Amino acid sequence: MVFSPGDVTRSYGPFAPATHHGTVVAGDWDLQHHHFSTNPLARAALQHWRDGVDWEDTGAVELQLGRIRQYGPALADGMATRDDVMRRYERLDQLFELVRQTGELPPHTRPRDLIYLHLDRDGEPVFGHRGVHRFVITHVLRVPSVTAQLGAVHAAAPQALWLRVAVRTGFNFQDRLASAGPVRRRSVFSPRADRGATGRRAPAA
Repeated sequence: MVFSPGDVTRSYGPFAPATHHGTVVAGDWDLQHHHFSTNPLARAALQHWRDGVDWEDTGAVELQLGRIRQYGPALADGMATRDDVMRRYERLDQLFELVRQTGELPPHTRPRDLIYLHLDRDGEPVFGHRGVHRFVITHVLRVPSVTAQLGAVHAAAPQALWLRVAVRTGFNFQDRLASAGPVRRRSVFSPRADRGATGRRAPAA
């Protein structure tokens, strides 16, 4: 699935990849959205990369330390100390500069490293609060086309029928996730599988 980050401002957080990856979901969940900057980590990243505020002053470091205290390293991206947090943000700054230079987000080998998107009843993408920093990087730098992991698809979305057929036939749409160059708005299912076009691997983040 590919999307244009500059077109996406809405977000919806409750659906997780473990439970809603590639599922068709009815109801009004897609109307309960917020601007993506309501996510504290996204807001801090915007302040840093868009406005030039130091990471410490955005509150991001304390947010991450709070995650470590609440969830432990296993659920805090492997971070356990303040030094771990600062090293992670150094890597994210390196990723930002790489994307600024190349104009694209490098391919990732793990689905969990992909930006997570849902599709609303009109088939439009809604950010799912996974891959927050990568999403903000591509949004700030106006990257034209980015690979995403598919989350929930509203039952009324134009893509819902395609997804139901794919699931019934055993089509592994996760294997089709790849950058496909600039895409038109609403062209969220890519027919191409042009994997690893750059051959670069992103800094771990």
